[in-house]
Amino acid sequence: MADRPDLFYITYSIITPDDKVIKQIEPRAPTASERIQCINNLTDVGVKTALRLRPMIPGVSDSTHDYPEAYKTLIEKCATAGIESISYEVAFTPGRMTEDLKERWGRIEHIINKPIINLYKSFGENQACMRPSHIWTEQIMHAVYHEAKKYNLLVGVSDPCWKQLTETGCCCGIAEDDPIFGNWQKESATNQLKLAKEKGKVLCSKDITPEWAYQVPLDKLVNPGVGPKVRYKRKHQTWSDKLKEVWNDITKERSPLQYFQGALIPVKKDDDGEVYYKYQGLDRKHPEETLWWKT
Repeated sequence: MADRPDLFYITYSIITPDDKVIKQIEPRAPTASERIQCINNLTDVGVKTALRLRPMIPGVSDSTHDYPEAYKTLIEKCATAGIESISYEVAFTPGRMTEDLKERWGRIEHIINKPIINLYKSFGENQACMRPSHIWTEQIMHAVYHEAKKYNLLVGVSDPCWKQLTETGCCCGIAEDDPIFGNWQKESATNQLKLAKEKGKVLCSKDITPEWAYQVPLDKLVNPGVGPKVRYKRKHQTWSDKLKEVWNDITKERSPLQYFQGALIPVKKDDDGEVYYKYQGLDRKHPEETLWWKT
């Protein structure tokens, strides 16, 4: 590391600057202060570092008893320690919970004093990943962006609802022109949405399908599945087939229309069943009254 610090890019997951809250939510992990000190130590020797402010949780990331502007304090501390970028998103909950997950989320609900699971369910269908409405998260997402820009940080948004705020097609906040780490996959939904916003590009499934996806059977990337029909399909279906299937069915949870909550909208469908999308973006619906709309 001492000879080639440029070969390292280390991101630190920190969701609040409040060490007391960190000890409650992540009892076996280093405190926020310890992680920020590590950032400082690494940047001192030339290692690139970034803040991974995810998942953002109400009552933890926005404001705590000891840190009424927690996200601002955290970003300032990390920027002072030397980070060059930030990636962030709002917490989502599993749509189907085991008893262990129920117990874990129950503890978080007790800590933040908010029924977050039922709150998320109120936003829509019980899907694999229950994400809050973009209207509910719009203020916190914009607030973090503007705070990051005060320190000239590169912003990467991993939250699908507000990817229009991203400044890089890499949701981890890595710049495209980084000499070592800028080789991240450009055929991604994040990067293509960014291009659609900036250049008016109309998108289809081919834009998010890398070359390797046409060759790799689905069962090599995901669980082979249960039952002969499922196993046969996943053995003979490629990853590109799966991407095309999801992209072209606007009712699916991972379709661009559903996943981005309206930031991309379908504009046409060709004879091969390929659905094309254009960037529409999400408008802010409410004045800046609260970081979480009607929590």
